[in-house]
Amino acid sequence: MLVRSAVVCSLLVLVAGSAAAVEGAARPRNQGWVRWTDGAHARAARGTAAPVAARDPRGPVAPLEAPLPGLLGSIAWTGGGIPVCATESGQFGVRAISDNSGGVIAAWIDYRRAQYDIYAMRLDGNGNRLWPPDGFAVALTDSFIDEIVTVPDGAGGAFVVFGVTTGLDYQDVRAQHVTAAGGIASGWPANGRSSVPPGGATGYGAVSTNDGSLLMGWTDLGDQLRLVRLTGAGAVASGWTAAGLALGRAQNDGNINPVPDGAGGGYLCWAESDSVLLTRVAAAGGVAPGWTAAGKVINSGFTSFPFLGLAASPLTGGNVMVFWANFGGDPDIYAMRYDAAGTPGAAWPATGVLALGGAGYQFFPEAVSDGAGGALMVCQMTSLSPVGADSLVAQRVTGAGALAAGWTAAGVTMAKHPGKIASEPLSDGAGGALVAWTAVKSVDDDIFAQRVGGAGGIVSAWPNGGRTVCQEAADQNEVKIVTDGANGLIAVWEDYRGGTGERVYAARVLSDGTVGTQAALVSASAEPGRARLHWFSAAGAAFEAGVERAAGAGAFAEIARVRADGLGHVRYEDHDVVAGENYRYRLAMRENGATSYLGEVALRVPEGLRLALAGFVPNPVVGAPRLAYTLATGERARIEVLDTAGRRVAERELESTPGEHVVSFEGAALGPGVYVLRLTQGARSVTARAAIVR
Repeated sequence: MLVRSAVVCSLLVLVAGSAAAVEGAARPRNQGWVRWTDGAHARAARGTAAPVAARDPRGPVAPLEAPLPGLLGSIAWTGGGIPVCATESGQFGVRAISDNSGGVIAAWIDYRRAQYDIYAMRLDGNGNRLWPPDGFAVALTDSFIDEIVTVPDGAGGAFVVFGVTTGLDYQDVRAQHVTAAGGIASGWPANGRSSVPPGGATGYGAVSTNDGSLLMGWTDLGDQLRLVRLTGAGAVASGWTAAGLALGRAQNDGNINPVPDGAGGGYLCWAESDSVLLTRVAAAGGVAPGWTAAGKVINSGFTSFPFLGLAASPLTGGNVMVFWANFGGDPDIYAMRYDAAGTPGAAWPATGVLALGGAGYQFFPEAVSDGAGGALMVCQMTSLSPVGADSLVAQRVTGAGALAAGWTAAGVTMAKHPGKIASEPLSDGAGGALVAWTAVKSVDDDIFAQRVGGAGGIVSAWPNGGRTVCQEAADQNEVKIVTDGANGLIAVWEDYRGGTGERVYAARVLSDGTVGTQAALVSASAEPGRARLHWFSAAGAAFEAGVERAAGAGAFAEIARVRADGLGHVRYEDHDVVAGENYRYRLAMRENGATSYLGEVALRVPEGLRLALAGFVPNPVVGAPRLAYTLATGERARIEVLDTAGRRVAERELESTPGEHVVSFEGAALGPGVYVLRLTQGARSVTARAAIVR
């Protein structure tokens, strides 16, 4: 990070005469490609923690447990985040990917044996450990490991790529395949498969194809970029060779950005001097039709500054959009779109379109698809006045090369913390994006997050300055984020609390900005003359908020102040309701001068009661579903979920008080598909159809 910051400062001294303008600016850590730098060995001085008691790191792995009984299952999240594994040791270089089920797989370099090993842990969406409490040993080595790269395998597991070295280059680049259950996949050696020809590499990375195979690459000692595809069993895939497919000319920039093409292959965008190049590799091997191994020149010339950042984003339909820094008086961000066949976007200028410019310096773009044929870009911006002001700014560009509706030329400022280091952005699944960063709030580095909406502007309930995720004593840094499957995120970071060196922590931030120190809806029900609400906060008795209510389409107003019980439960009954009326309820919480609105739910107070099943709401479901139903009596009730073949895939006992209910169904871990829901109370049953599309 210091090396990249120094490059930026040097440029701005040249063009503006003042390095102070970018004081503290730092590039997001790209998880897709590792570049060797002279400063990489600085981590060798870390890891002074004493080894822990010996244990078999690959002992029997307990099977995945179903969520504990209850509406939310077993909730492990607590205020300030939770330790990812039970062992305290030097843990650094953390990487994180989604497990495609609302949880996260975190991998890190671990010094518990006084050696550089790689461990991993899988957490579900409630923060419960699904692998051995001390973590699963991905690779045990006696060599120095500098960086790791992780990509999902498409089945709830992960591929982990890492470099092994004792000198100035990587002597070997290895890959390992970890299954969803926390074991080494069949066909893979215990400590990883050597994946590059003899001689080593200067960098390496992987493409997140998410299809059961690993598309990985490296730059050899001649600085030639090469790619190979490995099967899920660790063999070189048909159509590929172990020597790898050579792309581009031998060059030493190392600024490479790989993204999937949606068809098992990938796009690679890279820099050669002042040029930005792009090509597409087919899943079956070789360069895809319409593309060349040399790459298409996206932009080139004296004003092109790709070393100030370039990024590629896959688009819907297998297309791609590229962003890069270009100097036109000061660094601005430009964009260009190509279709899957290698044709530039229709009506796009040959030199690309200006995505974000204006006063100040824009650099280090990162990008994600907006799900509608365009992309959402987040970059660093340093303004000239006041000197040193440092922002994260988002911009959305359509597939036609225009700014999306609701967006302005200035973009949307997501954060203004100076000296921050940001994660790569993450699609929120609704046309917007999520991002997290570390920055000094008072004395130490803390973790923050923000969500920008697809229509432009910060999403309601998220503070303009960002949500505080963790502000524990000591530093928290190197944050990574993954989707929680419900328009929110799970953040994973390195944490120095406790005085034992780095330790990996995690926290979840829901789509409405709720974090572990706040509250989430557990259930809500209504019966004639009464509405009952139940929320949960991991902060326990320290949680206090206002209950707000809105009748029909009216405005919200506070009706009560509530405090959680010793276990973190918040319960409230509203008796001032009218039969047949619709009401909305939420919690309002003040934090750092901003108000957050949490756990909103809508209810209709029935005039009479009968057994009814509305099903999942909304339907179809994107993210974590809620179940809406009505019970006529207090008899025992249960819900069954059947697949299209009539097989029961989930079952749960329900809260059996008379009235209308809305409860979280988050712990069911249902995959995308069409389901039949069957509600049974006594001798009566009702059914409803539901679809999950997340």
